[in-house]
Amino acid sequence: MHDYALQKIRSTYKGEKLGRPKTDNQIHVTDLGSFCPRALAICLRDKIPYHTESYLPLGLSVTFEIGRMVQSLVVRRLQSAGVLWGSWKCVVCKKLVLGVRPTKCICGANLYVYQDTALCLDTYGHPVVGHVDAFMMYLNNLIIPVEVKSIKPDAFEVLTEPQPDHRGQLSHYLWMLTKRVQLPDFSGVKLSTLKFGVEKGVIIYVCKLQKKMPYKIFEVVPDPIIIGETEKNLNKFKRFTKSNVIPKRLCKNPGALLARKCTRSEEHTSELQSH
Repeated sequence: MHDYALQKIRSTYKGEKLGRPKTDNQIHVTDLGSFCPRALAICLRDKIPYHTESYLPLGLSVTFEIGRMVQSLVVRRLQSAGVLWGSWKCVVCKKLVLGVRPTKCICGANLYVYQDTALCLDTYGHPVVGHVDAFMMYLNNLIIPVEVKSIKPDAFEVLTEPQPDHRGQLSHYLWMLTKRVQLPDFSGVKLSTLKFGVEKGVIIYVCKLQKKMPYKIFEVVPDPIIIGETEKNLNKFKRFTKSNVIPKRLCKNPGALLARKCTRSEEHTSELQSH
């Protein structure tokens, strides 16, 4: 019976993948921390995938699943506190509503699920997209972006500030909200009527082990250095979309950090070694 149960559970994880589909050539917010305009330009020119994906081993699949469950837990608590704002989907008719939780759908149902709110910025000749974990209604109806992260107990103990990649991710969401950002699921909504907080956001860390206080919460203000570098590289890519001239490489050599992390590392390495 033990082996049978384990076999059935393992079978449900088959086919789960890490990364993004090869058909997805959009720039995601999580790409921006190491965004290379040359890499994306080469991919589009040569019609090769910009993103990569791989099959997840069982242990990593479970870890990610726990992270999603922790995020759902925090979202439910924000909802219970009456401060959760964002995208709500009617379970019956699938209609999406933006704001605080509706009391009743036009179809008559009162069954809603909360989902990440999608953002899209199309200022740079190619979509920059992201999904904010949650928004929180703050003082004077200010709408604040919130990111939720689950974290191991040893890392939680020593955490005194947001981890750099998490700070960068939230900085980019705040930056997007200062631009002509769109909400793809709500094309009819005028963003000028919404009061987004763009000066700071919140990261909520939740410890994966039982703690007397399992939460650590940090305010994040946009990092001007991170945003400046992002805008510089996005503008380089935008010039490619108009001129079709591949941007110059950012990497000094094949051992550079960006080269080692590049989604097109093989192509970049061969080019770098030939010069």
